[in-house]
Amino acid sequence: MSRAVMAVFAVVAVEAGFVAGGVARAGAQEQPKYEVLKKMYDDAIGSLKSAQETKSQLAAKNEELTKQVAELQKQLEAASKERDELARQTAAHAEKTYALRANWAAWQEFLKRYPTLNARWRAFLETELLKAGPDAAPSLIDPAWPFKAEG
Repeated sequence: MSRAVMAVFAVVAVEAGFVAGGVARAGAQEQPKYEVLKKMYDDAIGSLKSAQETKSQLAAKNEELTKQVAELQKQLEAASKERDELARQTAAHAEKTYALRANWAAWQEFLKRYPTLNARWRAFLETELLKAGPDAAPSLIDPAWPFKAEG
């Protein structure tokens, strides 16, 4: 039980004790009046109803918070899956870029050893065919080759 519900029950118990003590003291002296007993009874019933309403409100709040926790756990699980996928992709890209950088460095070292090949390679890269873009290059492969019917 929550502290608030326990506090309400404690207040009701204390009030009941006062009522019982008052009745016992009154019994030793004289019989309490019906109106006084009725008022004490109604007060106790009101306190109990108030405690029950508080308990119901706390139960509703607890249920609402339980739903929020479940929703947040789903979001956390989705975020964790996304984080794991991104970490996997990052590792894969790091491996690919390392391979590309290593190949590029090896190519540069190869060109340094053969200066004539380096000059020919630079001349090839400066040709108009490469500067024009991929659309200007002559088609060396027929894209419809396996499905093209001759005749």
